[in-house]
Amino acid sequence: MITINICWKSVETVQRSAVSLPVWIRTLNLMKDDPMLVDITEKRRGLLKYILFRYAIEQKESVWVLNFLKDHEVLRQFTFRRPLSAKDEGIILTQSHHLLFHFKDRIMTQPDVIFHLLNEIEGQYYFYVAFDEPKFAELEQYESIRRLIDERRIPENMQGLRETDRTRLTELLNSKIDIALLLHDKEDFVYYSSLIKRLKE
Repeated sequence: MITINICWKSVETVQRSAVSLPVWIRTLNLMKDDPMLVDITEKRRGLLKYILFRYAIEQKESVWVLNFLKDHEVLRQFTFRRPLSAKDEGIILTQSHHLLFHFKDRIMTQPDVIFHLLNEIEGQYYFYVAFDEPKFAELEQYESIRRLIDERRIPENMQGLRETDRTRLTELLNSKIDIALLLHDKEDFVYYSSLIKRLKE
């Protein structure tokens, strides 16, 4: 009798696992690369491509560093925004198209030094374009909204978003809602649904 009960429980467990397996596969595929992170990294990459194409940067070493930043995983460690304080660490592209890297209370100006640091750094940094470039301003706003979402706060104002960014953000939030539904995560579902509602206002 005991043996039969054990076998029955085993069969029951296998059946439940088999039923939920497609759901877990779908969930893992959705979570494999966080769509919010992939999206923002591609936007950063697109801006760097635009800058390299749009501006005649005379210092070839700076072009080299920007290309490296554009094409490597380290780009995920940079938020495109203005520095928040004097101690904030990150890279500034100056009006004369030179690079300044604020790093550990020092300012690096030699592109080869900056390049080597990019191969070694950990943590998060900013990337700031210190001249009037509307595409940077658009990305900076998008980054700000994404940062609030990461902190699970509701952005106050999303009215200034371009329609393409609004559409893309809606798609990304819908994917987050899908994951929340698959995982039966009520808190995430309510949060991301409220963001969708705010985007439609």
